Amino acid sequence: MLELLAPSKVVDSNLPARASLARNMDWVRSSSDAFKGRWVALRDGQLVAHGTSVREVQQQVGSLRGLFVTRIS
Repeated sequence: MLELLAPSKVVDSNLPARASLARNMDWVRSSSDAFKGRWVALRDGQLVAHGTSVREVQQQVGSLRGLFVTRIS
C-alpha cells in the first residue's frame, strides 16, 4: 500500500518565533505570581501590558498581533 503525504504549507507566517515563545513561557513560569487572575501580553519574554480582560490589554497596546496573550491562572 502506497501512502502519499501532501506537501507542507505555511498556515500563518505571523506566528512568533520558537525562541520568542520559549522566552514568553519562561516569563510565565518565573514571573506570573504577581499577575494571577489577570491577562498578560508578552513579547519576547517581556511584559507589554496586563489587565482584567483581553479588551483592557488590547486598549493598552492597540493591536495584539505578534504578542503572546494569556490569562494567568
